[in-house]
Amino acid sequence: MPDKPKILVVDQDPQGCAEIQQLLASSPVIVIGGVGFDEEALSIASELKPHAVFVALEEPIGYPLQMLRALSDLLPETKFFAYSSRKDVQAMRQAKALGALEYLTKPLSREKLTDCIARALNGESEPADTRAGSSSDRRPGTIFTIFGTKGGIGRTLIAINLAASMAKSGLVPVLVDLDLSSSDVARRMKIRADSDLVGAARNAAELDEITVDSYLNQHASGVKILPAPPQPTDWREIDPGAVDSLITLLAKVHEFVIIDTPAAFTDLSMLAAHRANTVLLVTSLDPSSIDCTAMAFRMLDASRSGSAKTRLVLNHLTPDGLVRDDDAARQLNHEVYSSLPYDGSIVYGDEAGRPAVLSRPKAKISRAISKMASLLAEARVPASDGPVRGPVSSLFGRLLGAPADADR
Repeated sequence: MPDKPKILVVDQDPQGCAEIQQLLASSPVIVIGGVGFDEEALSIASELKPHAVFVALEEPIGYPLQMLRALSDLLPETKFFAYSSRKDVQAMRQAKALGALEYLTKPLSREKLTDCIARALNGESEPADTRAGSSSDRRPGTIFTIFGTKGGIGRTLIAINLAASMAKSGLVPVLVDLDLSSSDVARRMKIRADSDLVGAARNAAELDEITVDSYLNQHASGVKILPAPPQPTDWREIDPGAVDSLITLLAKVHEFVIIDTPAAFTDLSMLAAHRANTVLLVTSLDPSSIDCTAMAFRMLDASRSGSAKTRLVLNHLTPDGLVRDDDAARQLNHEVYSSLPYDGSIVYGDEAGRPAVLSRPKAKISRAISKMASLLAEARVPASDGPVRGPVSSLFGRLLGAPADADR
């Protein structure tokens, strides 16, 4: 470690720059400047080559992240640190993906600043809760796929309210609508989408940890939405590989990704099941839906998406179901993860697009979905990270009698 490490502070707020300069004034470092997000920062960094740079990450976060990327590209040997007034998991993931060793939250202290400088310049490990290589932030976010093979069983209602419930708890989930035959998520949440899944998929190869957010639409609930296109689109027009890359990228920078799928076995729905940490397989309590769900379990097994990570969700659409919960569990040979009670007054949300968990939080189904959201947020299981092997063609080949290894 140099006797007098050179430190540069990059903060659009002059008061923020002054605060760090003051904290480090009596430390064995040289603060060579405090600058904003402009060409001056790049010019000073290039000329003086600081040993460490502190970059402020405040809203709107896009430009600070671009500056962090430009500086880290310019100075590959320099140690970078991000700091913010907000504890934001997404911002931390993005900053570390761009080279920040630590994400510090205010209030800052002289000890906190000097300790992270000393550790970085001495090549020591960072604390477990902030280091770039820790398992807590390097593993991808959790993907939940809402799955079902029969229309009208409440997949979209569950997806929307799960996301809203997580957002209500202070999380920032992303809700992806893979049902290209409609745009139910956008319509039910009453958003005027500026971008959609098709546009994002077509540009997936050019997207990164920063630019992927430009395709997400912000809902008032706090949920970020990647909707299906407003006009019905044939799923065959979308490259599954591009959607796979998109989902993987979203999970890299967001803590939770919730995927709503169509009532059909398509390449996209099977891909979503394969990539999920947890598949919520939804069924209503009527014999035809139970039969479709039994087939879905068999098809998930055959496709290598697996039923071990699948959780059975029973949605009571009528006051008196034709099949009881315990009978459904026995017929499907799976225990019930969540049973959503009948509530005839509940729809997707109110006229303003607020989901039921927000507009009617005390309703029975709202409480049940909120409980399920809490359970899911607390329990994280590994996702399938291997290649997707022909999810539909190989699947139907087996079901029609092809050899089990025909696609290998």
